Amino acid sequence: MNQYALSQDSNNLATVFMFSGQGSHYYHMASDLFEQHRFFRKTLFELDEIAHSVNGKSVLREIYSREKTAKDWFDATVYTHPAIVMVEYALAKTLMQEGVIPDYVLSTSMGSFAALAVSGAFSIEQALTASIKQAEALEHSGLGVMMAIVEDIQLFHDTPELHENSFLGGVNFDNHFVVTSTSQNVDALEAFLHKKYKYQLLNITTPFHSPLIDPSEPLFKSYLQDTNWAMSKRQADIPMICCIDGDVKTEFDMAYTWDAVRQPIMFQKAIQNFNPQGHFRYVDVGPSGTLAAFIKYNVSRDSAPQILPILGPRGSNEKRLQAAIDGYFQRG
Repeated sequence: MNQYALSQDSNNLATVFMFSGQGSHYYHMASDLFEQHRFFRKTLFELDEIAHSVNGKSVLREIYSREKTAKDWFDATVYTHPAIVMVEYALAKTLMQEGVIPDYVLSTSMGSFAALAVSGAFSIEQALTASIKQAEALEHSGLGVMMAIVEDIQLFHDTPELHENSFLGGVNFDNHFVVTSTSQNVDALEAFLHKKYKYQLLNITTPFHSPLIDPSEPLFKSYLQDTNWAMSKRQADIPMICCIDGDVKTEFDMAYTWDAVRQPIMFQKAIQNFNPQGHFRYVDVGPSGTLAAFIKYNVSRDSAPQILPILGPRGSNEKRLQAAIDGYFQRG
């Protein structure tokens, strides 16, 4: 049991905001909230101004392009990196503006940028700018693929077709892990998996969570070193559940965001370490409700968790947002 975990009864839940990373995004994410919710829309416009001041690009114009649909492949990291930060931060701040206050934040991969801003360790201007600079640095890495495999992690370790052609990108629950590979190896991986196993190619062409992005590290670290605030330790107001090592932390520097996209995502380990027998409310502020789905496989039903996804590609986001707000106040 970690030092931060609270002993809660089922009527007094500690609230965890969960921030997902690459692969949870898509064109027109949160479009109904953008159209209908004034505070959410205002926040996104403010964030877009910050992004535009950094690299001259409008992220909102790309997210809500009339030439794209939610089914189109959205994989340009220079847009997807800040897009995820913006949507997650705007949703988290919308919840907080309504009185839904997190006791913890949980981050996977580059969801760490938004989580660090919500935690109070860094300003959103700093976090969003750093996400854009990291995306620019990642252009110096080659292309790759990531795929989710619905099988026990032991399959990766026992199978040469997997561990010789890919890197372990993360473990989400007992029967779900992610691998990262080069574009050249994807045919061999699919040929093996197609025979017997369920898998899904993710909407990503940057080979995150693997040594394949190492060529980009010096450029991103150089940017951080040139920025006085980036390498200094900051104290977070809200503890973060970290999916790199499974610990709960309150002190960060921005270099953490490189490890967050380079090291495997140990989501299952993080939840197992985070006192799963306690009573918690898990609010997924990611674009797809991905982490809310993963949580269900990692916590005991006896702990009576409240699991609240909000965003998804099929709409009704406004209704789920209101349900999350109502659920927060009904159960305390």
